[in-house]
Amino acid sequence: MAVNKKFADKKLLIGVSILLCFAIAFTLVFNLIKIDRQSFKNIIYVSADCYNTVAVKEGGTVTIAGNDQIDKKFVRKWKDIVQVDANDRYVVGLKNDGTVVFAEQSSENQGTVDGWADINTISMGAYHLVGLKNDGTVIAKEYFINKADDDFGQLKVSE
Repeated sequence: MAVNKKFADKKLLIGVSILLCFAIAFTLVFNLIKIDRQSFKNIIYVSADCYNTVAVKEGGTVTIAGNDQIDKKFVRKWKDIVQVDANDRYVVGLKNDGTVVFAEQSSENQGTVDGWADINTISMGAYHLVGLKNDGTVIAKEYFINKADDDFGQLKVSE
């Protein structure tokens, strides 16, 4: 059975192209997320998404690696943090007093989540933030600049 040389060359070219794409993606990801191993010691809580790794250290400070568009200097100044979470645009931190702080890709948009107090646990979705309060109720908020639609009812967590 004769092999069509043109077809075999195209298959080889496609295979090489796919391998090249994987190599480029691998290189980009590992250059994007550069973890300074020294800053990731004495960790008590860690969270990651596709672009960021963020962790709470003993003593309540935070360290972060990944997306250079997040203002890392601002996040590293956080104090008294007990939990963190991240997605590709935001990093949030739960303080031991029950308030929540955030940093967004834009360095102008960072601070404390207005109206959130007595929070026990936080979790981020792709387009919203959820908090579990100390009394057992759940609250949700769309993100801070690009408001999320509630198309799927993800913000309808309390009656």
